[in-house]
Amino acid sequence: MKNVLDELREEGRVVSGLRVLDLGAGLGALSKELMVRGARVVSMEPGETWRSVLRRRLGQEPHEVAAGVGEHLPFADNTFDAILSLQVLEHVKEPAAVMREAIRVLKPGGWFYMVCENYLSFRENHYQVFWL
Repeated sequence: MKNVLDELREEGRVVSGLRVLDLGAGLGALSKELMVRGARVVSMEPGETWRSVLRRRLGQEPHEVAAGVGEHLPFADNTFDAILSLQVLEHVKEPAAVMREAIRVLKPGGWFYMVCENYLSFRENHYQVFWL
């Protein structure tokens, strides 16, 4: 997660002071790193078990953990300065709906950074292993 944010910083995308949505936060590694770098983070995850892990992991930090799916984001229009989503799009039912929703909740001038699987590659990024 640190390397992703380092690369974004090199491109002029600094998260300090921004309201950022971690879309599909998983266990919270990206959310934690965003908070370390001064972002005001909302970690969104659909599963209650994963959200409880997020709350425990990030409990000492000021943050919000939200329930929801990418196709129907539970936020008002123009809510976030930035959205980051790593290895999520391949898990959703309607990828186009997720993209529309992300654009809807971004403030004018906001940015969306997404990484998703390339199933034609030789490496699986969830578990950092080579495909057979």
